[in-house]
Order: sequence, then structure tokens, then C-alpha cells
Amino acid sequence: MENLVNHIIYEHSEERAIFVLKGIPLSTVHQEQPDIDGIMANKMAYFQKIYNQKTPIVPFEAFIALYNFITDQYKKIYIIENPIFWHLYPSDVQISDEISEKLVNHFDPDAEEEAIIDGIDDYKAVYSNYMKTDKGYIACCYNMDDSQLEREEIMRMTLPVEKKPLPLVDHINPEGYVNLCEDIDYFQLISALQQGENHFTITWSSYSADSRTVQDHLEILHGFFPGRLFSYVKQADTPVMENHSELISILKKYWNYNNFRSVRMYNLEKLANHEKQVIGVSQEQIIQDLITQAERCMEGNNFRDIFVTAPTGSGKSLMFQIPAIYLAQKYNLLTLVITPLIGLMNDQVQALKKQGYYGAETINSDISPLVKQSIIEKIAQNQCHILYLSPESLLSRSDIEQLTGNRQIGMLVVDEAHIVTTWGKQFRPDYWYLGDHVQKLRKGQYKDKQKAKPFIIATFTATAIYEGKEDMYHETLNSLHMMDPITYLGYVKRDNISIEISAVEAQKNKIEYELNKFDALISMIQIALMRSQKTLIYFPTVALIDRFYSYCSTKNLTQHIARYHGKMDSIAKAENFREFLEGTKMIMLATKAFGMGIDIPDIAIVSHFAPTGNVCDYMQEIGRAARDERIQGHAIYRHMSNDFKHINQLYGLSAIQKYQLIEVIKKILELYNAVRHEDHGRRLTKKRNEMLVDADSFSYIFDNSFSDENEIINKVKTAMLLIQKDYENRGFSPFHMRPIPLFSYGYFAVQPQIQKKLEKGYKGSVTEVFESLHVCKVHLQTIWEHSYRKEMSFPKFKYMVYSHSQELPFNKKYYMAPAMRVEIFFQKDEGYIFGKILKTVKDTAHESLYAGKYLSMDNMVASVSSKAKMSRYRAESIIKVVLSAMNIYRREISNRMSVEVFRSRINRDGNASYQFLSGVDEFFAWIQRNYEYTKKHINDHCLYIVNDAESSVRCKEVLTALGILESFSVLRFQSLGGSNSQIYIYVSETKNMQMVRDKPAFYRNRLLEMIDMRHKESVAMLTFLFQNHLTSEQVWNYLEDYFLGVTPKELSQAESLTD
Repeated sequence: MENLVNHIIYEHSEERAIFVLKGIPLSTVHQEQPDIDGIMANKMAYFQKIYNQKTPIVPFEAFIALYNFITDQYKKIYIIENPIFWHLYPSDVQISDEISEKLVNHFDPDAEEEAIIDGIDDYKAVYSNYMKTDKGYIACCYNMDDSQLEREEIMRMTLPVEKKPLPLVDHINPEGYVNLCEDIDYFQLISALQQGENHFTITWSSYSADSRTVQDHLEILHGFFPGRLFSYVKQADTPVMENHSELISILKKYWNYNNFRSVRMYNLEKLANHEKQVIGVSQEQIIQDLITQAERCMEGNNFRDIFVTAPTGSGKSLMFQIPAIYLAQKYNLLTLVITPLIGLMNDQVQALKKQGYYGAETINSDISPLVKQSIIEKIAQNQCHILYLSPESLLSRSDIEQLTGNRQIGMLVVDEAHIVTTWGKQFRPDYWYLGDHVQKLRKGQYKDKQKAKPFIIATFTATAIYEGKEDMYHETLNSLHMMDPITYLGYVKRDNISIEISAVEAQKNKIEYELNKFDALISMIQIALMRSQKTLIYFPTVALIDRFYSYCSTKNLTQHIARYHGKMDSIAKAENFREFLEGTKMIMLATKAFGMGIDIPDIAIVSHFAPTGNVCDYMQEIGRAARDERIQGHAIYRHMSNDFKHINQLYGLSAIQKYQLIEVIKKILELYNAVRHEDHGRRLTKKRNEMLVDADSFSYIFDNSFSDENEIINKVKTAMLLIQKDYENRGFSPFHMRPIPLFSYGYFAVQPQIQKKLEKGYKGSVTEVFESLHVCKVHLQTIWEHSYRKEMSFPKFKYMVYSHSQELPFNKKYYMAPAMRVEIFFQKDEGYIFGKILKTVKDTAHESLYAGKYLSMDNMVASVSSKAKMSRYRAESIIKVVLSAMNIYRREISNRMSVEVFRSRINRDGNASYQFLSGVDEFFAWIQRNYEYTKKHINDHCLYIVNDAESSVRCKEVLTALGILESFSVLRFQSLGGSNSQIYIYVSETKNMQMVRDKPAFYRNRLLEMIDMRHKESVAMLTFLFQNHLTSEQVWNYLEDYFLGVTPKELSQAESLTD
């Protein structure tokens, strides 16, 4: 290297030229490291020193610090770069221990909140990340955007190197094994090579970056250090079937199967050589892999995560449920299952209970605090072993620790894992953030002294594109930080579905266009009804569904038609789903909301008015057909070239624009500068770089006539994550955000004398909103900023306030009892509805009470449905809520210890039956009293409840009763512990944000560009499939290739048609 560098300098030496070394130590050219503290103290003095040198040479850090001086005074600036480094570079300056420690603390997300980090603003203009490795080396990321290097006088030169592919080996030497997961792992590998260590076997499938880019860098590194790096090629694992009999026992007990099934999978070794070979893989092999890796994890050995795409109907839920049951039985390990839809969670938990397994529960936004607490108790008492969660529930880290308690997590499953890539950037930003949080959770359990072991991650999905331009496989691996995963790739084709596409001439007039499409669908529906074929028709928008439904009414067809879309309430959706499932209505009109978790085996036809989304959406949707393999399914679509206008319009409305990202950056900078101005003169700690920003502060950037409040908040979070992740891909982000909003206001019962003291100490922080209970709206953020911002984070402060921690001086001075504000909206004719349904449920219970007999769930549902003239689904929903409330009533609310409301027993089929007892009438009287109480005490649609130790039973009582009234459709309610949604942001540096503010035209967001490119790519692929008069077999072949990363050669022609 020394000769190369000196030769470059010799060749380009000229008057007023300077050389900058990046990733190349100054010792290479026999110069000493400069003192960066001295540079920061007097930049002009150091610049004059190098300006007087005949051949000035500086490290990249000094170049950034003196950027304006150097670019003003030198005609030629030669930057010589070492290509072996990537995002992180070794520091090549002398720096004081004090400044170095402050920089490490500033950039370390796990550093103490009270860590002092003052006096480093100038250094943050040089570094966008700064960390210390295990061996004490400094690894840093430079705070220099590429646009700053795009100047005429700057010449970037890279040391020449011949890339060398890594030799493949099929074994691992444990002492030289390196699994690259993060940038710091790659940096430490380089450090080890530079120190003379030899023979490293590398895997990088879990690296949080594009695998091809990682491979390129490793080949460059191997060019510098030939013969010292090897790539580990995993051989097909031979499953060890030591626990075969135990697994078969679980399978028989809960699924009533005698043997595991074979699932069609692609041979990945053949696929790597561009050959397609489909092989049969037993469910048991995948199950054994999950168990083996979880056991290796427990034993402290190297382990691998698991990635599975399994075709529809292959039993993917069983594949992770059986290992979860086994790991619980043998090791008492807890399994977390992350699922996107509440309906999916409920269905899987209910299915397990119906099969006789009662160790599964779900916690989601529909679960009341009381039910949640009972589930926490079950987990602590080792009665719950599989816990289904939404991503939003998981992202509250303290909440998860509260849920799991002392239980060790053995496995975390992400079901429908393709949404990590497809939903996260478009619909739920929390899914995009999921991987970072899971990684912290895994590390947290590893560091926990009691548990001291991480857990494995397993992902399951029916749909994921493997490699290619829309590579969802590697993006999922990177997003979730999966560790060297064992991969199973399911067969893509569906042999029992015929794809029937006809391309017809486009109608340009809107009315003629819709009528033409409507008439074709009417004709198809009439034929399907004649043949008794259950038919699902997808529409891109709700408005189109409504217009077509109205058109169907003119043809006297609506008695056969159900509808399903996201704007319908949950009961209407469930009733329509049930009617379609049971065949009382044979036609379903739906948006893409009718997708994941929908399992109806006898759908014969899936049709489209027009495409609803991307290629994955199309595959998911046509895959709803013929779940029963004995049925021949049909995917029918009558295509017009202008059908894509709908998804292009939807994409245009939902897509975040570059100018909006720029405005978000400017707003964050503006808010941060305001906070720092207020703090001027105070000692700077990590806490002082934190902000709580009101999501509404950004709403003007995204507001349009089509957006509701929740959509706007989601867009704010998505935009922040787009900015953060894009910067992280280039090294390090100027800010980090938490996607779960915090409330800045809380509701508390505060006695008048305490209110006066609060107002005196914290002016404007307290407002009484309900006089009789002295419930106040308290601005917690004001109190925190005034007294505790330097000492602790806002979430910690809130926790201590609500838990009455005596370690918080505020609690000793001001007693505040937590309260809730419940917003209640009564339905029309609520009195009549309440009386009718209460009488119906009471009469059904009395049938059991008077006859002394047990009633099954089916018996009760049939009785309530018949008496109240309501759908079976609604009746079942009411019965389940009432039974749950009865449990809470007899256990926690009734003052009579001996009161018995009902007794239950488990039948041979695994279902429960219930016998109602004399206490049931007290329970119904209790419902009546709470209905009257609510009517009497509601004020401006609000009811306030104090939730301190003395009032906790009353709080549970009111919320339980409201849950019953909501199930009766008497009212709807929402309980709030606070208001004004805030987003947490930690600002690392401002230089990059200032550049965007000052030169917005130069800002690029590569993630945004990639999302736009993928939309266009997907439209081009669908256009190609729909407009080329292909046979069913041809379409399936092209779809299979596309999902295996191969784009049709003819696609460029289709792309030209969409321009």
C-alpha cells in the first residue's frame, strides 16, 4: 500500500494541490496523526501549518473540519480512498479520552441518559457515528455527503485492487468463523486481518445490507488479503429425528393427524445454478430445524434463524405451533407470534383451543386492560406458552418486559412476513421498525442475568419474491436482522387454478368504461350463480364496489352479494364474511382488505374489476381460489389497458413525495434549534438531544382531502423512517425516532389544594375537567421539561408518575391519582336495543337455569340469534363478551364471595358447555345498574374514572360493563389515559439537516426512489401478463420466474406501453 500511495502523490504533485487520505493511515506516508482537539481549538493555525508544506497531506477527518478553508484555497484536492472500508473507517487523529468518551456516549443508543456530552458540537460536524470496538479501536462514520465532494477541484481516487471471489468451504473453524450482521462486524474483520490474523470463514446472509453489495466488498477485501478469507456454503442439513415420537404425539393429540405431510419446496442449491427442481420436504423437517436451533440457542452455541415460504394449504401455522408446544413442555420457553391482523390472531388462538390446546393467548388493541392483566398472570403462572401480538404491542419494549416477566423467550415468529417489506413502507410503519426492535429485544434477553440467552427468529409467509429487482427475501432478512437463516422456499404455482385473462379494447369515456366492465361482471356472476360457483371479485376502490353494488340492484342480484372492505365496521365485515363462507351469499365484492387470514376452501372463481396493487397482491388474491385441492379454480380477468389508472391514482395519493421529506427534515431542525435555544447555558447531556414533537405539527405537510387523522400520523411516522433508514444505509442518521407515540397530557384526580400547588410550581400545567371527582388534565411534558429533563427520559418520568414511585420527588410533593377519560357515543334507539338484547340473553340463560342443563356455545348462539333476529356472528360475539364479563364479575367485582354465576365443562369435542346458576340474575341486574349509571353520569360524551388503588375495582367494573354495552351495539367507547400524541426523536447531528434546508435541490432519498421504481416495475410486469394473450400455463411460468427473481426479457416492451 505504501508504494501505491506514494506513487499517486508523486504523479499528481503540483502547486496548490493537497492530498487527503481516507481509510489510509498517515503512517503510510511517514506522517504523524494530527491532534483534532487542537484543530477544533484553532482551525486557522492548523490550516496555515499545512498550507506552508510543500506537499500537504491530511487525514479525511481534518479535511472535513477544514472543508471551507481547503476548498477555498486549493486548486486540486486529491482524495485517495482505501476501497476495503465501507461505512465505518478507522480514526486517524489524536483525540482526548474525554472527547472520545463523549462521542461514544452521544452515538450509543444504549448509553446512560445522564451521560455528559457537552463540548462536541464541532466534532459532530466531522463524525456521524463514533464507536469503540471490543479491542479498543475507534470506528467512525464521516459526516460528509457525496454532494459536498462533487466539485470541480476535488478528484476522488481509489487504490487499485483486483477483486477475488472467496473460495467456498463446507465446514466452519469455530475460531475463525465470522457471521457479518452489522457494519461493526465488517470493520472488526478488517482490523483482525490488518493485525495478521488468518483464515476467516465468512457468512453474511444476515447482514443488514444488500447481499450482493456485501459480496462485492468482501471480494475487494480478499483482493487485499488473498488466501485469508473463505465463504461458508451450507450443506443441506440432515434432520435429527430424536424426538420424532414426541412430535407425533403432539400432532395426534391436538391435530388428530397420524403423520406429517410433505410440502413442495425448491432445491436452493439447484436454484443457485439457475436450475428449477421441486422436492418434497416433510413438515417435520422444518419443525425439527426450529427446535434444534432453539436448543442450540439455549445451550449458548451458534444458532441459525429460519425463513419459510410455504404454499397455501401446507399447514404453515402448524409448523411453528408444534415447536412452540414442544419447547414449552420441555423447557418452559415462551413463543411470541407477531401477526398483522387481529382476525388472524383470534382465529389461530380459537383454533388451538378448539383442538384442545389452551396455552395460547392474544394481546391486541381489541383486548381490554382486564383481559390483558389476566393473560399476564397466565404467562407468569406458566399457563400461557404461545402469545400472539400485533407489531404495535411488541414495539412497546417496557410493555413486553411486563408481559413476559421472568419467562424466557425461546422463539419469536413473524407470521405473514412479507409485510415487513410490503406493508411497512406503505401502510404500517411500525412493521418497518420491527426488525430494529426485535434485535434490541434479543440483545436485551441475552444481557439479562437471569435469562442470559437470546432467542431464534422464524418467519413464515405464503408469498415472497426471491432475489431479482423486488427481492423481498433478502430485504426481509435484512429488515429483521436474521442470523444466517435456514431457508425453505415453497413452490409458487397452483396446479388447480386456471388463469384466464382476456385483453379487450379500452373504453376512454368513464361512463362507458364502467358500464362495459360492470356488464361483463354481471354476465360472469349470472353464470357462476347458475353453476353454484362461489365467486370473489376484487375492486381497487370502495367507491367502485358501491357503484357496482348499486348496478347489481338494478339486475335483482343483491340478495346473492356480500361486500367487504376496510371502511366497514367489524361486525358488518364479519357478518358478510360468514354469509359468504356459509354460502348464503355466493358472490363477494371486496378490496384487498379481503386477503391475509381469509381461509375459505370452496371459492371457485376469483375475478378482478382491475388490479388492486402489485404482483404479490395479485398472487395473494388469485390464491384465494380453490383452497380445497379437489376444486378446480379460475382466476378470471377482462383487462383494459387503462385499468391501471386506479392503482396509479391510489399510489399517487398514498405515496410520500420528496418535497414532503424535505419539509419534515426542515421541521425537525427548526424544532430542535428551538429546544437548544431554550436550553442555552445548561450542561448538555444525552437527554438534551431528545425531543417530544407533536405529530400534528407535521400534519400540514401531508394533509389532503382524502386523508384522515390516523393516515396522516402514519405518513408522518413513515416519512421520518424513510429519512432515517436512508441515511443509515449511507452510514448514520442525523436523528432517530420511536414510532410509538407518547401522550404529553395525562388525566389524574387532583385535590383542589394540590391543584393550586401544581399551578404555582408549573404554571399552566393543570386544568380541571370534571369537578365532582376533581379530574384534571395534567401537562406532564411541561413538568418533565421544567424539572426532570436533565435526569431522565420522558417515558421513564411518566412511568414513575403513574406507578407512584417514591424515588421521584414530584410524587412526594404532589399526590395525583391516575384517571381515565372515556369517550362514549350512544347509538340511535339505544334504550330499545339495550332492553331487547338484555332480555334475549337473560331468557337464554334462564333456559339453562330453570332446566338445570348445560348449553353449548352453538345452543346459546342459535337461541340469541333466533330471539333477537340477528346474525349468528353477532350473537356469538355477544355471548363471548358476556361470558368473559361473568368471569370478571364473579372473580373481581361481586362483593359476595359465594356468588356463582355459571359453571362450565369441556366436552369430548374439546368445546365448552355452560350451566347458569342463581347468581346470574344478580349479574344481569348489575348490567342494568351500570347502564343507568353511564346514562346519568356522561357529560359531553365523556365519562371520567379514577383508577387509584381504592377505585381500581370500580374502574374495572365500569370498563367491563361498557364492553358489554358495546357488544350489544348500545354504544361505542374509547378509553384514554392521555391526549396529544407525541413522537420521540433523538437528534445526533444537524449538519446534514442544515444542508437539506439550505440546498433542498441536492437532497436524494434512495429508498423513496426504490419504492417508486418497484411500483413501476410491478405495473410493467402486470401489464406484460395482461396484454400479451398468454395461456394459463404461460402466465404461471412467468409468475414462477418472477417470484424466483427472473424478469421476462420481453418486459421492456411492456414498460414502453405504460410510459
